[in-house]
Amino acid sequence: MREPIDKSQLTREQRYRIGGAEYRALDILVKLVPAYYLGNVILFAFFFRIYIACSTYAQDVLRTTNATGPIDPWFFSFFQSLSAFNNLGIMLCDASMVPFQNAPAPLIFTMLLILFGNTAYAINLRFIIWSMYKLTPLSRPMRRETLRYMLDHPRRCYTTLFPSTQTRWLLLTLVVITLVEWVSFLALNYWLPVLDGLNWGSRIIDGLFQSISTRNAGFAVISLMDLNPGTQLVYIVAMYISVYPVAISMRNSNVYQVKKKKKNR
Repeated sequence: MREPIDKSQLTREQRYRIGGAEYRALDILVKLVPAYYLGNVILFAFFFRIYIACSTYAQDVLRTTNATGPIDPWFFSFFQSLSAFNNLGIMLCDASMVPFQNAPAPLIFTMLLILFGNTAYAINLRFIIWSMYKLTPLSRPMRRETLRYMLDHPRRCYTTLFPSTQTRWLLLTLVVITLVEWVSFLALNYWLPVLDGLNWGSRIIDGLFQSISTRNAGFAVISLMDLNPGTQLVYIVAMYISVYPVAISMRNSNVYQVKKKKKNR
C-alpha cells in the first residue's frame, strides 16, 4: 500500500483541486485583503499629495497652521491617508480639518477613507468580489466557482464578509444614520455663528464630513462645542450605536450558530 503523499509535494494546482472551493477562497482573500488595505492607503496618499501640489491654499495651510513649523507634504499625505483609513482621528494639523473647511477635495478623500476602512468595509469587499466574479471569463470555471462560493457562503471564508441580505441591510443603515446626522447638522445650525462665513456648498460638504467622521473616526471640520445641542445629541446617539449594524450582521450571518439552532429544533 502506498504511503500518503505529503502536502508539500503537491503542486499548486493539485492543492487547489483537493482543497476545494473553500481553500481557493481563502487563498484569494489572503491576497485581496492586504491589497485592499495597502491599495487604499497608498492610492489616497498620492491623491492628497497631488491635491497639495495643485493647491496653493493647502501649501499655505501646511506651512503656517502649526506653531512648531511647516508640515512636510509627503509625510502629511501618507499620515492622513493611514489615519483616516484606520479611523484614528489623528492629524498633523493642530486644528484637525478646520483649516480645510472650504476645501472639498481633502474632505472627500478623508470621508471615503473613513468609510472604506470601517463602516463600508464589508460592503466594498463584497462588491469587489462580485465585480471579480462578473469580470472573470467563462473559460476559467474554477475561478468563477471560487468567487461564487465566496458570494454564496461568505462567513465560511471571512468574518466581515456578509451575505447579500445582510450587506444590503448594512448599506441601508449606513445611509440612514448618515442622512439623519447630515440633516440635523444643516437644519439645526444654519443660523448659528459656528457656520458664519461658510457658503452653502461648504456647509453641505462640511456637514456630510462631520456626520461620517463623528460616528467613526473623530476628525473635526468645525467646533463641535459650538453646535446646537440637538445636533450634539444626534452625534452622541450615532456614536453609541455605530458598532451595532456590523455586529448584528455578523451575528445574523454566523453559519455555525444557525446550524446549531436548527439542530436544537
